[in-house]
Amino acid sequence: MTAEKLVRQIEATEVGAFPDGTHLVTLREVGVVRRKKGGHWLRIVSQNDAGSYAREQRRLSDDEQYPFNLSAGQRRGMVEFAQRFGISETDPEAIVAALQEMLGESVNVTVTHTPHRTIFMHARPTGVRISTDAGTMTVHGEIEVRAQTAHESYEKLIDGLSASRLAMAVVAEACYELSRDHAYRDLGYEKLSDFLADPAICISRTTFFDLASIYERYILEGGADPRELQVAGVSKLSIPLRALADGEVDVEEALRDCEELGRRDLRAKYRGEEEENESGRPDCPRCAGIPDQVLDELRRRYAALGG
Repeated sequence: MTAEKLVRQIEATEVGAFPDGTHLVTLREVGVVRRKKGGHWLRIVSQNDAGSYAREQRRLSDDEQYPFNLSAGQRRGMVEFAQRFGISETDPEAIVAALQEMLGESVNVTVTHTPHRTIFMHARPTGVRISTDAGTMTVHGEIEVRAQTAHESYEKLIDGLSASRLAMAVVAEACYELSRDHAYRDLGYEKLSDFLADPAICISRTTFFDLASIYERYILEGGADPRELQVAGVSKLSIPLRALADGEVDVEEALRDCEELGRRDLRAKYRGEEEENESGRPDCPRCAGIPDQVLDELRRRYAALGG
């Protein structure tokens, strides 16, 4: 089957071909393709027994000549992506090559339908032998068992994070309503700080307002389905908020960036913050002793003023 024919079949696939949930499919295509706006995608295509196709794409480099000229955050994202398939490589090209060696194998695809798009996430089925370096791997040895256990733990982590991020949408809606209506006063609290200090709540003002803004910008104004917020946590979803409010980016692109980019690359794109260290704190001796909560609050206020 030619690549062009495969693409036509993918584009003709009906939305209802894959219901929500996890399905066993066969890996049919792994390749690097050009993006319409420039740069490249990594594209993964699978097929179920009924002949329907599922397509997952990841953004690679914007470099027109070399698709693997990735930032540090993108490289970390690729490593995490490869771990879904039990691939221990860290070089992006080697990861793609390892995926191509899996063509024809059975994999899982988790499907989530939203009003705007259908999200496909491929992964090696739990319990399947994970290939590592042949020199250190035995068919029934301890290393294989440990690798399988690690993969199963990784799957649990991903499932747990997805569930917690979906619950975050409910929390974000509540924060928005409480912020908009000052409804905490009806609960007997004069100040928001008193309400947030309640042992049953116990979140910072920054997190409270970030959650409220996430619900407002992504769901109310942007029309995103709450399930789409599963792609990232509060710290990443909050970074494009100002760009969303100013109309500089749409919700689909913001969500895609939150899913594919690390926090540092998100900050560089949306805030122009490139001179931060691994802890996310500014490289400034005068700021070294300032608590993280104070820095977060200052950043939030600065962004609200249009800075």
